[in-house]
Amino acid sequence: MTKAIEKVAFIQFEHQLWLNELQYYFNEIIIITKKLEGFLEEQHKQQNNSILEELMANFMVHKTDLKTLMSDIVEHERNMVRLASLNGSVDAIVNSTHDDKRKAIDNFKAEYKGLKLTFLEWMERMV
Repeated sequence: MTKAIEKVAFIQFEHQLWLNELQYYFNEIIIITKKLEGFLEEQHKQQNNSILEELMANFMVHKTDLKTLMSDIVEHERNMVRLASLNGSVDAIVNSTHDDKRKAIDNFKAEYKGLKLTFLEWMERMV
């Protein structure tokens, strides 16, 4: 196997890991937002729902960000394979955007961790 083919195979493997991990976060957000919706329904008569509404809005933003990240990863792989087959310049393709995707995922995970912690702390106070 040539070095270029090995590199593409590794990138595709990493993309699979990323997509799997992001799908996990996506599913978790669905579970959390359902719980928040339940709390909002129970407390709809109370006027102090701002924390719940803010949490819900933040999770929805993260859900949208996840959809974008997953779509970007799939598109990146398509472009990488297409360009690599045209001119074999795998390094240029990988180095130009792959590291940016990795950084975007790392940033998402850090932000999400904080948001989830805020939610869990809020829930603990509620029970």
